[in-house]
Amino acid sequence: MRLRINHSNINDIKQHFELLPKDYVDNIKSRVDFELWIAKVTTLSDRYEVWEGDILIALVAIYINQGIDKPAYITNVSIIETKQGLGLSKKLLNYLISDLIDKGFKSIKLEVKKTNVIAINLYKSYGFEITEDNSNDSLTNYMILTLDK
Repeated sequence: MRLRINHSNINDIKQHFELLPKDYVDNIKSRVDFELWIAKVTTLSDRYEVWEGDILIALVAIYINQGIDKPAYITNVSIIETKQGLGLSKKLLNYLISDLIDKGFKSIKLEVKKTNVIAINLYKSYGFEITEDNSNDSLTNYMILTLDK
């Protein structure tokens, strides 16, 4: 397994999502135009990736284009089903957080389903705090992590 940044292309990301649990992908599709969202992730986000051969097995996509004074925004954390439980989310989050601190970012924000207790607990273990309900979606919360140098 190899960690890479921004190595994937749109076809790699599409293939990655085909290997994810159907309910995860359906949740995204219920909220956004999926093809447009994948194109946006590919072109506008920084992508922290774990590869096994030529298969993208883990992906964290984050928008950092608002400048270091605004929160970086994690838009996706996904691990293909057969590789879940191996600590890949932690590996990617550790690298991402360290990288953002080095770049001078002050915080990271994300949105998580209220029912995704595993993800909420993972983010809390890094110091993320629930800041508010998402006013556009009563099923999700925003979480934020303040970064220290």
